[in-house]
Formats: sequence, C-alpha cells, structure tokens
Amino acid sequence: MKKHLLLFAMACTLLAMPKLANAQMEDSRIGLKGGLNLSTLYTGDIDDKDPRIGFHAGIFTEVAVAEYFSIQPELLFTTKGNTYTYSVDGPANIINADGEAEIKLSYIELPILAKVSIAEVVNIHAGPYAGYLVAANTSLDGDILDQFDEDIDRDNFNPWDFGVAVGAGVDLSAVSIGVRYNYGLVEIAESTAAESLLGDSKNAVLQGYIAVGF
Repeated sequence: MKKHLLLFAMACTLLAMPKLANAQMEDSRIGLKGGLNLSTLYTGDIDDKDPRIGFHAGIFTEVAVAEYFSIQPELLFTTKGNTYTYSVDGPANIINADGEAEIKLSYIELPILAKVSIAEVVNIHAGPYAGYLVAANTSLDGDILDQFDEDIDRDNFNPWDFGVAVGAGVDLSAVSIGVRYNYGLVEIAESTAAESLLGDSKNAVLQGYIAVGF
C-alpha cells in the first residue's frame, strides 16, 4: 500500500510541475475529470464477451503550447476488465469446462495527450498511456478445472499496462465533454493459470467523460 501511495504522490507532483512552470500562460489550466468506462478484452481466444461497466476519475493539467495546440497529462483511477463465457471452444487451454468468468481490474493510469483544437470548441486528442495495476479479482461461475481452484488475483496479472488513447471532445468554457478509446498493447496475464484463462488478452476501454478546469 505504501508503494502505491508513493507512486500516486510522485505522479501528482509530475502533473503539478508543468502547471506551475506555465502559470502565466493564459490557456493553461488544471482540473478534475471523470466518467463512464465500457471495458473489454481483445483477443482471438475469447469469442463471447460482454463489456464491463466501470468508471474513471482523477485530475488533469492542460499546458498550452500554441494557440490551438496543448499537451494534457492526466492522473486517473480507472477500472477495466470483462465478463465472458468459456467452454470447450473458449479461451486457450480450457477443455471439458464451461461457465462464466468475470475479470475486474483497477489501475492508476497516466495518459499524456497531444490536443488539437478545431473551430475553437471542438478538440481531438491522442497519445500514450501507462497504467499500474492496483487491484484484480476474478470470479468463475460454472464448471472449472483444477488449475483454477485457487483465486486468480493481482499476482497473476502483469502489473503494468501500456497503450495508446485517441478521442474527441467539446470545450465549453471551463467544462469539457468527450469520448475516448484506450487500446492496450500489453498482454495482461502473467501466471500460467491466468494465461490458461485469458490467453493473449489485452485491455480495451471506451470512455465518456466530463472535465472541469480551473
């Protein structure tokens, strides 16, 4: 827990530094943002998937670089995961078993986005993100195999997630609303049990958000 708090404090400091260094720039701001997540796992090993409904919340700093261009780092708590059915034709290495699996993942995430304003109020943005896994829980309902007798918890997952984010939004004075898609590039399973259940799964999240700048 102390390690997680230290990581969170360091990221907060990194977010605050650009704002302080550019305090005189008229179009720079800091604020709060949050919204809805629809997360899934993209993989060739799982066919029948239902999005997990979750959320994200945190802070952002927008630093103006030019009249219509800015850099926007964010620090977010975000949920990911998926619910899907497994069967004889389901995830890799699952045989003679069928049921439903619910994967719940929680990350501290740091996107760094390039933001371009179009027609003053519309923006498009894109950039990389890094995420650190702080919690994980897997629930299995149905027939299970011996390798899943023990809980598949955080230790079975890759602690780091990296990917790219793209989105668009509307800036209405201090308030912004928009949508974003996060595309993970890292396989989330790390242990043999997790790989048997999830194969080569990676994170994917569709977000709707509202942000308030100060």
